[in-house]
Amino acid sequence: MLSVYIAILIITLVFAFVIAEVKRTYATKGVLSNTTVCAVWLLYILHGVTAVYAAWHAIWSLPISTAISHSFAWAFLIAGLTLVLAGIFSFRSIRRMSGLDTNVLITAGVYRYSRNPQNAGWGLVLLSIALLGRSGLALLLAAMFWLMFRIYVPLEEKYLEQVFGEAYREYCAETPRFLGWP
Repeated sequence: MLSVYIAILIITLVFAFVIAEVKRTYATKGVLSNTTVCAVWLLYILHGVTAVYAAWHAIWSLPISTAISHSFAWAFLIAGLTLVLAGIFSFRSIRRMSGLDTNVLITAGVYRYSRNPQNAGWGLVLLSIALLGRSGLALLLAAMFWLMFRIYVPLEEKYLEQVFGEAYREYCAETPRFLGWP
């Protein structure tokens, strides 16, 4: 169990590093470094693995019936994975998806309905993991992801506005930040 708390500490430290690097890079209108991108991927992987571990072991067990928690969990999992995969396919490039290539503003596909479908989807996946395991700690990790996401998004949006100007402002006016109809 101590390893879970150490993982949460590492997640927090990696997130602090990522935010500092993103702020520095975006302030100079630069492209994210390979180190920063690797740290972001590490953050997602470690966060997901820690949530799965907490759910698997039902750490801080939630008093919810299995039938109810699983019904919601499977719906959230399907919706979340659909958003994540649709977002990935819309980018058509791992470099572009990771912020290493900022030559094209993606506004088609699932990006018509959300400016952040992959992260909204990942948040739903984490919520589904917590519900499947009926784990309060996994639920806290899902909430932690949403908080980190809320801190990160304004930095990215400011950068995208600098890079794409009026085209990005129009896109923001037409497309919800998380989920909705254009």
